[in-house]
Order: sequence, then structure tokens, then C-alpha cells
Amino acid sequence: MFFDSHAHIVCADREAYPPRPLRGELTPGEFDDPMTVERLVALMDEQGVARACAVQRAHVYGYDNSYTLDSAARFPDRFRTVVVLDPLDPATPGELRRLVDERGIAGVRYSSPGFPQAPLDWIAADAAGAAWRAAAELGLPICIHVLHVQREAVLPALERQIAALPGATVVVDHVGGAHAATVEQRWLESQGRAPGAEDYAPALRLADYPGVVMKFSDINLEGSPDPAAFVQRIAGIFGTERLIWGSDIGQSRASYAHMWDLARAGVAKLDAQARQALLHDNAARLYGGRVPR
Repeated sequence: MFFDSHAHIVCADREAYPPRPLRGELTPGEFDDPMTVERLVALMDEQGVARACAVQRAHVYGYDNSYTLDSAARFPDRFRTVVVLDPLDPATPGELRRLVDERGIAGVRYSSPGFPQAPLDWIAADAAGAAWRAAAELGLPICIHVLHVQREAVLPALERQIAALPGATVVVDHVGGAHAATVEQRWLESQGRAPGAEDYAPALRLADYPGVVMKFSDINLEGSPDPAAFVQRIAGIFGTERLIWGSDIGQSRASYAHMWDLARAGVAKLDAQARQALLHDNAARLYGGRVPR
């Protein structure tokens, strides 16, 4: 059985769960073929996925985690919840505690409220530190999404936060920023280049911090000429105990079956114990203990 550490869901009923995108406007086509929780459960069954992290889709719902929370509570044996909150909001530390106590959340994701250009307050300001400390004190893994267009500024600020909270678990999405989104592609084209192996080097230096866990996804493997070599490289730096797989279904547009085919191809050159760790055990250890309600 597998554990998908990064799945996004969207409700087809926009009246029941109104969109509140962080950037103020929806990307065209967001509701053309929504990945509802019912649809995702069926796909998980097809692929032998025991559980998944339902990660809040902030570019659809912003900081309103209602659909993610409600969906996980409907299927508590299948989902663990990773919410997105505003780290600059002074109410966030208290809200995190409430969500742990009342809704059984398993993690929190902090990310820039806008891109390609946005202030670094969400990760660098003193006010953000309170939200980071609250998550660490609650034992919640802190998930971070870093885009190409922000990487050079965000990664040093992230490193400072990690150094200030040595007891925190920080999960770095998509190996630190190699992303296939349109805004990323436009930025890369403006720089006269395509994604490459060198894009990962700054984030891989975070392996020096034992609390950092690296997450690889369909985004990374789709862009790799040799998925197995890519995974071997990351595992050689972080070790197989600090590496997890997440599909990015609901955001990335490939089929779920294809995503899992790539995941299995990515771990194919590892031994059986390592394959089990990357595709199930590590994520289950990080997220499995908190049951949504």
C-alpha cells in the first residue's frame, strides 16, 4: 500500500465552498475538471493508495480550509489534513492549536500569498516567527512551497527559520522549486533557460539540517530524463529516511495512474526497504498519527 503526501481537492459546488484565491483571481480552467474528494478516493483505490495528505489548495480557496477539513473528516481512514494559514496573522498560532484539538490536522503549509514578485514577510518577518514556533511546538510538520521565481530570496530566509527552530520538522515541496506551472515557465523563458539539475542545488544544501524532509513529486519526475537517477541523487543526499513522495494530483494535470507509474519508476533502483520508506512509511510516520475529525 502507498501513502500520497501531497494531494489537492476541489469541490465542484462553488456555492457550498466559494473560491477565495490568494492572488485574488482564479487560474482559468480551475473548475473544468475538479478533483473532488469522492473522485480522489476512487483513484486512490485503483492505485492501492491507503492514505493521502489532503493539502489545502490555496490558489483556489486561500486560507479558508473548509473543504479540505470537511472532506478529510468524511474519510478519516483515508486522509490526513495539511492546512494553509497566514503566518503573518496574529491569530494563526491560536488557530493552529484549535485545529489540532478540534479537527485533528496533521500539518500546516506556509507559502507566499503572491508571485512572481511578493514581499518575504510571510517567511522572514518577526510576526511570521510566531506562527512557525506554534507549529513546531505542536509537533506539526511545516510544509514550504518555493517557486523558481522566489527561490534565491526565499531559501536563505527559510534556512534562517530552520536554524532558529532546530526542533521543527520542515517539509520542502517539489525539491525546492522546480515547477511546471505557467508562471514558472514564463520566468524561466525570460532567463533564457529551461529547468535543469542545477535548479535543485540550493534546496539540497538544506540536508545539513536534520529536521528537513524533502518531498519529490510528479512535477520533478515529469521534468527528469531519468526518474530513477533523480531519486537516487536526492536519496543519496537526504537519506531514504528523510524523503517522501507526493503526487500533486489536483494541481498537476497528469492522470493519477501516470503519476504513480512515474513514482514506481523513480524508486525502481532502490532496495525494497527504501522503496517502502519513500512511498509509504516515511509519510505515514510524519502524518499518520493525527486523525481528522
